Amino acid sequence: MKTNLSIKAVGISVSAVLAALSTLLMLASLFLVGSAENGSVQAALLGISWHTIVGFQLGLLAIVVVGFAFSAAFVSIYNLTIPLVIG
Repeated sequence: MKTNLSIKAVGISVSAVLAALSTLLMLASLFLVGSAENGSVQAALLGISWHTIVGFQLGLLAIVVVGFAFSAAFVSIYNLTIPLVIG
């Protein structure tokens, strides 16, 4: 039984989920005019405005980077610890 996870598979999955959530957030902010400009949301979006296509593309690129960074850390720890748990 193969127990190792793939960084590529987990990275793509995490990035896809985060991209879908951020797209929903962007669409919601377009309908709720003015709510995306307050300080906490703007800080969470790294100061990039979602109202431009460049901002949207940079946001998606950042999400892919974060997804793969998370998966690299998680999969590395998982692959190191699962043989110890299984025995």
